[in-house]
Amino acid sequence: MWRWVTDGAELDTTFGSQAEAEQWLTDNYPDLQDQGVHEVTLVEGDRVGYGPMSLDPR
Repeated sequence: MWRWVTDGAELDTTFGSQAEAEQWLTDNYPDLQDQGVHEVTLVEGDRVGYGPMSLDPR
């Protein structure tokens, strides 16, 4: 299962594929920024898929 981890906390989401996780991030990017999330890491099991990735609009 794939999941997003942010600022040291796991988001309450899991996904069956990397593509589903990435689509969720695309759809929820503005809300995460509004919540003050600064970076995310995509994790599959115990393995980091990639990240941390900044959400700051610079």
